Amino acid sequence: MLVFNKKQIKLEILVFAIEIVNNQFGQYPIENVLKLYNYGLSKATLACVKLTTMRKYLKKLQEFKIISKCCTRKTTDCGFLVHYKINYTTEQACAIIRLYIFYEISSLAD
Repeated sequence: MLVFNKKQIKLEILVFAIEIVNNQFGQYPIENVLKLYNYGLSKATLACVKLTTMRKYLKKLQEFKIISKCCTRKTTDCGFLVHYKINYTTEQACAIIRLYIFYEISSLAD
């Protein structure tokens, strides 16, 4: 039986958002990811987040080694451009997230 919690769903939606933005652009403003991420959250009937919250989730994905920040470049017109590389397929990334969330929940139960 699969049990989903909100944190797991939010992290998985973020992986999907990064994958979509990567397919459209080489480098992009972080706000592009935020816009698509909030759209995905609204489709899952979850509350939209601010940039600082999304950055926490990005750091969590980097801790899990699911994504890596490849480059950051400052531009004159739109601030910073970033690119996140997804180190696994989407299915593998979601499985890793589920595994970490499972261990996180089971360690709280002990």
